Amino acid sequence: MPHSAVAPRRVAGLLFAALAANAAGHAFVLVALPGLARRLGVSDLQAGLLIGLSALAATLAAPVWGVAGDRRGRRRVVLLGLGAGAAFLAVAAVLTEWRLAGRIGATGVFVALFAARLAQAVCGAGLMPAAQAIFADITAADRRARGMGLMGAAFGVGSIAGGAVAWRMAADAPVIALALLAAAVAAATLGAALRLPETCGRSGAPRPCGVRGLARFLAVTALALSAYAALQQVTVLRLQDGFGLAADAAIRAGGGMMMTAMAAMVAGQMLLARGLAWPPLRLSRVGATGAALCLAAAALADGPPPLFAAMAGLGLSLGLLLPGNLAQISLRAGGAQAAAAGLNAVAQGLGMAAGPIAGAALHRLSPQAPYAAAAAALVCAALLVWRAPPRFAD
Repeated sequence: MPHSAVAPRRVAGLLFAALAANAAGHAFVLVALPGLARRLGVSDLQAGLLIGLSALAATLAAPVWGVAGDRRGRRRVVLLGLGAGAAFLAVAAVLTEWRLAGRIGATGVFVALFAARLAQAVCGAGLMPAAQAIFADITAADRRARGMGLMGAAFGVGSIAGGAVAWRMAADAPVIALALLAAAVAAATLGAALRLPETCGRSGAPRPCGVRGLARFLAVTALALSAYAALQQVTVLRLQDGFGLAADAAIRAGGGMMMTAMAAMVAGQMLLARGLAWPPLRLSRVGATGAALCLAAAALADGPPPLFAAMAGLGLSLGLLLPGNLAQISLRAGGAQAAAAGLNAVAQGLGMAAGPIAGAALHRLSPQAPYAAAAAALVCAALLVWRAPPRFAD
């Protein structure tokens, strides 16, 4: 399809649906794998290696795909990422069925799942960088933050949907759940193959100013996501050790808190996508400041209700901070949109890896310590965005 025929609304709609479907599959695997792995005879350590090493591979591969997206086009990178996601879910469904039927051993299913997950991680690592670059291609500079908010909302909606599928089906019908999710991602892949145009270079803008000078914004990404990931690790523990809830009650309450935070984040991103006309600098400043204040309130919370309220406020604040920060990265990247997005994916991966480790270590000191450290991280992020040069931020 020629560049002149690109319809931004249609492209945005296609990408939203595709990213949401892929995120649903990703979330299902993260939520369901620990319990499902035990049923398959895979140890907790092996399950952790499967998730952790594949995440590391994706982090390392993302910048490579980012450069490829700028040089070779975004469309093929998106299609490869979606196809890899659908293929992994289908393979996982088949392997799960075989294992539960006794047709393959525990070692065999682990090796096959590990190989499939690693291949999916490497081939799919370019999906988000390429999608971010497409949103940058189809949005004007003064609407860039709205595009980034829509992309983030797609991931959030998909994550909530995948978590809901895991809650309802992972225990009783994991094979059916995996097959349904594989079909959804495959349908999204087919739709993108038929209707998604190539957008790289469509505006005729000068080629890249490069990806220099992004360190400030990449640091904000890493700080914000490490704080959020730390809370994912320790919220249930805080409810048990800090507030005395029983294990089952803590799991239910903690899951509800994190789901509420995600829903609030999606709400913030959808508000932005639907017309909140703040420039990226204001979004980042308000979001970072709000997140720091909410985390301070969470650290000081004396019971589950105030902690719940603080987590909801944190989600809403991150729903403003993250798209604003992405928009600043995009506006500084020039024609190197996918390459810059690939570097941001590395910052995301580092934050998501460091957060749980730091959270678990700090929880041993005090149930409040991870929240205080997360608040300090967001204070640092706020200082970075408050000191950002306005000519780049807006």
